[in-house]
Amino acid sequence: MFYLPIYTAVLLSISQTFLIIGIGFELFNIKLNLKKSIFISFIMVCITYFLRQLPFAGFHTIILVLLLTIFITVICKIRLWSSFICSLLGCIVLGTVENIILPIFLLLINKEITDLAGNPWLNVILFIPTLILLTVIYTTIHKRKIVLFDLCNKNTKPEILNIISVITIILQTFIILTISHMMLSSSTRFPLSIKTVIFDLFVVFMCILSILSLKKAGKNAQEIIELNMVKTHLNQIEVLMNNLSSQRHEFNRHIQVIQSMVYLELYEETRAYLRGITENPQRISAGKLINTGHPTITSIINTKHILAESMGIKFVVSITCDLSGIDMKSWDLCSILGNVIDNAIEAASLEKADPRVAVEFKLLDKYHIYVHNNGVRIADDDYDHLFEPGYTTKESEGRGFGLYLTKKLLTQYNGEIEVIPGQETCFVLKIPNRGYVNDISNF
Repeated sequence: MFYLPIYTAVLLSISQTFLIIGIGFELFNIKLNLKKSIFISFIMVCITYFLRQLPFAGFHTIILVLLLTIFITVICKIRLWSSFICSLLGCIVLGTVENIILPIFLLLINKEITDLAGNPWLNVILFIPTLILLTVIYTTIHKRKIVLFDLCNKNTKPEILNIISVITIILQTFIILTISHMMLSSSTRFPLSIKTVIFDLFVVFMCILSILSLKKAGKNAQEIIELNMVKTHLNQIEVLMNNLSSQRHEFNRHIQVIQSMVYLELYEETRAYLRGITENPQRISAGKLINTGHPTITSIINTKHILAESMGIKFVVSITCDLSGIDMKSWDLCSILGNVIDNAIEAASLEKADPRVAVEFKLLDKYHIYVHNNGVRIADDDYDHLFEPGYTTKESEGRGFGLYLTKKLLTQYNGEIEVIPGQETCFVLKIPNRGYVNDISNF
């Protein structure tokens, strides 16, 4: 790194910083305000000018990346790690382009690296083809909406492990290219420069390939999760259909018996038979179909109702609003609500005295679905970890992903989930209302 006059620093740094920001953030699908990007570019001009005069050979770029990350985080209100990843990637693209053009440029003008220090305008001329190529790259990325890894879309929000992996890949690539650039800057032999350029391109290619592979693996995992949700939804529909068929068969049998008794004019026996049916709580429960007004919720509630009663658990449902405003994929809704109710039934099954599960639907600012159970209380130490992947309070392998997936799915729909501690455990699901709502009577 060598001294540059202020006019050279201005001409180079503004364009470089702006393109670093533009390319890096576009590739991660993060949109920045144009005026703020230009403002940050001017700030970096001043810093670059003074930083180049300090004896930090080999560390100027690293310091500039860190400062750029801080400015973007503070001014644009972007998360620190997002700013860091995008800034690093932008610098990688810039450094790779410079490393490609530099040896070719020196060969054409028959100059060496040291000549650039003696003639600052050579740096400006050198940056012209770099600027053109970077502009083409940025325009292509912007128009074709090329996204290397999505850090913005809530529907594809990456996991923390994927984020750490991306940071590691890009940071390794940045360090390797920085060392390579230092070697190139200290080399006056053209063959060595060509080898360095080829090496840089290979490193960048491997970086892109690694990130795309990680992105593909995450997409495949998401598709597997969605497929399992669809299977679960279909299984619950099948259980409900079997139950309805059973109820229909029982109903027809009762009708035939009553019809025969009336035909034989056995009126007292008919009244006794009807009294026996209506006074038997089990028969009433088995014959009662809860209609929520929402097909998916109806299938879930009735399926879980049957399951709970088969385990001797009292299952109560209260609905005080029209549920048609819940706009969510049926398999996602099935997974979300089914997971929470299954957990409640499992917890209530451990209560020997009077196991109960209650599901309550209300409409406030959002749809609030309360799932209560009077089973074993959740320990205070477990509350902060309930939604972590793989964390479970049950001593069983392969558990601990239900609430994690539930929260992940709700986040995709701008929903929330929380736990209300107390004598009875209560999970609250909050789902945005996207329809018109009219109050209806309790079921």
